[in-house]
Amino acid sequence: MCYRLFRRKNLIIGLLASGLLLINTSCASRPKPDEVSQPHSPTALEAKSPAPLVCPSIESAPCTAPATRSREWEEGETAERLQPDSELEPGTPDIPVIEPKKLEPRKAYEEPTVKVQILGDTLSITLESEREMAVAFGGNVLKIDPGSSIQLKARSARVSVRMYPVGIATFPANEYENAVALAEKWKQEGYTVRLIKAGGPLLQANGTVTDTTVYWVALGSFKEKRDAEAFQQKMVARGVSCWVIDESVINPRGNIELVDASGAPRAYADSRATLTSKAPIRISDVPFGHGFWSSGKCEDRSYNGPIEILVDKYGKLSAINEVGLEEYVEGVVPVEIRLTAPDEALKAQAVAARTEALAKLGVQHVFDPYDFCASQHCQEFGGLTRNTPRTDAAVRATRGQVLISGGNLVDAVYSANCGGHTEHNDTVWSSRPHEALRGVSDLCGNPDSFRFPMTSSQLSEWLKETPRAYCGDPRVVEPGKFRWKVRFSAEQMTDAVNCHYRVGTVRDIKVLRRGVSGRALQVKITGSRDSVIITKELEIRRVLGGLKSSMFIVDANKSSSGKATSFTFYGGGWGHGVGMCQAGAEGMALRGFTYDEILTHYYSGATIKKLYE
Repeated sequence: MCYRLFRRKNLIIGLLASGLLLINTSCASRPKPDEVSQPHSPTALEAKSPAPLVCPSIESAPCTAPATRSREWEEGETAERLQPDSELEPGTPDIPVIEPKKLEPRKAYEEPTVKVQILGDTLSITLESEREMAVAFGGNVLKIDPGSSIQLKARSARVSVRMYPVGIATFPANEYENAVALAEKWKQEGYTVRLIKAGGPLLQANGTVTDTTVYWVALGSFKEKRDAEAFQQKMVARGVSCWVIDESVINPRGNIELVDASGAPRAYADSRATLTSKAPIRISDVPFGHGFWSSGKCEDRSYNGPIEILVDKYGKLSAINEVGLEEYVEGVVPVEIRLTAPDEALKAQAVAARTEALAKLGVQHVFDPYDFCASQHCQEFGGLTRNTPRTDAAVRATRGQVLISGGNLVDAVYSANCGGHTEHNDTVWSSRPHEALRGVSDLCGNPDSFRFPMTSSQLSEWLKETPRAYCGDPRVVEPGKFRWKVRFSAEQMTDAVNCHYRVGTVRDIKVLRRGVSGRALQVKITGSRDSVIITKELEIRRVLGGLKSSMFIVDANKSSSGKATSFTFYGGGWGHGVGMCQAGAEGMALRGFTYDEILTHYYSGATIKKLYE
């Protein structure tokens, strides 16, 4: 009866006005977690007998029960607007500029803190700690006994209201005038144009400023994502490289119910709760390993608090961990590189991870209430669960050190295995050429034994043999990462492509353009009903069934009548291939290179600078 009363809308709203409704005062032992099946996607890259293909997905489902549909906003309901008005920059009366996350100038010599989304889009979250936990709902605090677990559940939640502009260009802070000029050009063509400002200045100890501010030129503002994607395709057909932006304009709202081990509700709160403890907080069923080519798993993971639980844009729950940057890097290194990597490779990984985080602070997840997610989209973050003495030592040995190029932080991206040559950043993503992110050879011994870029016949030879490369060292390379081969039947390839483009039966696949490393940058797929040209490295891999990289050649095997019966891909590397090659870093370390030598090899012309003590 009590539970039903609390579910009543008018009573809940009144009780939540103070931020918290307490129900009882005791908390028992940890509830038994719901039994759920862990997600698993069959691999399509088995060389001999590939599994049936399904439509690829970058994100796998979280380890929760099947989701129920969240309610939409109803007419007359009040909500908190994220951006009530667009602001105008001085001197640009016609081009509005919005700044979703306004970052105050940060002193680089003071270690910054970051907010990391541990998990999201889930209906419930279970937590416990060996010490007493404090759960803050609004202005109230609920104490949870040591060793007792609690479960927080989303109730009567409403999704955020979102719009979908399409970004067409990115400009650094010192090229603001160029951003305005491009925006004016598109406005004259009749498009609705805005500038989206992200990032901010980073003050260094010597008084100089490293500025991560960027301006995105954005066209339109679509209510449906599919409409924005259709517009994106039209822009691509015009030769405009662009991307869809997910913009939240009204915050999500909902009730959070706190349940004890017996299943009895303890409290309700409005939209968010914060948990703290003097011991690590363990969260059950945290997804990890989720990315483009991996299905991911779930495990219990521990984090230093505070942990914030809030209603996310999907009308479900997210858990966000606020940590210092060094602790964040300690949680990244052991899950982003092999634990058996040599010490110098671990140090190189630490500097790269720290630099990438600072370079993207305020730029990544611009419309979200956190700085980074804990998946491969940003950097994998394992909290305290995977830390080892060696990885922690590598982070401490490089504390505060970052990569600088041209006076600014390098976006120090990295990938598992470059296949023998890294790639230019601007050919992989919709970004401008960066001097520190140029494609470089990973060959050892005689680096001139292969000349880049290669002809098609040279590339075929390159991929069908095993050249001497740092990332091909048998002591560090994992099977199927440096060189790989996969065969798809015509039916399997048709299924994979038609998940994205309705071309009918796939008859031919032809690479039209390649990058300096040989990675495919433009691919034409010819089908029985239509043909399509795919651009950009990740999209090519996705459409062609989830390839490990776009460094490949493809042979169409045909019947006597000339009909394609299967497609065989010969490939190299794992990942996008830009920046540091992690396997190559291990190979270089085994040959006596230091971490700074490794970093300056992969990030051309960059220097290492210590930002804070």
